Amino acid sequence: METEQERRKIKRRFLSMYLQVFDASNGDLVGFLANISSTGVMVLSKAPITVHKNYVLEIRLSDVEAAMFYNYFKEKRIRFHAQSRWCSKKVNPPLISTGFMLVDVSQQDLKSINELIQKLDDRYHEILDNKT
Repeated sequence: METEQERRKIKRRFLSMYLQVFDASNGDLVGFLANISSTGVMVLSKAPITVHKNYVLEIRLSDVEAAMFYNYFKEKRIRFHAQSRWCSKKVNPPLISTGFMLVDVSQQDLKSINELIQKLDDRYHEILDNKT
């Protein structure tokens, strides 16, 4: 099992546009995805999120996002289990940042997350290439 310090070394993908993250158990908007790695996500929200609570989170791609950037995904939804680990206003005020650690991740969920990370990398490099 990885230590907290080892997990912090995993490269995170910061998004050029925020994707919506929902609580799959009730459909409520939790916030917006700020960064993602194969072990966790950071979500920006207006309200604090309870720490050390387990969630089933769902990233939903709008039709526009799916068509423009993520047309690789058929379902336009990525669902995964995560536990909130910390919550802070210091990262991106006035929004509240919450770190989630992925838990009990199925191979299919991990594949979808890694595919999203790859698409974010591709999109990031497209943006950089167009600026030069």
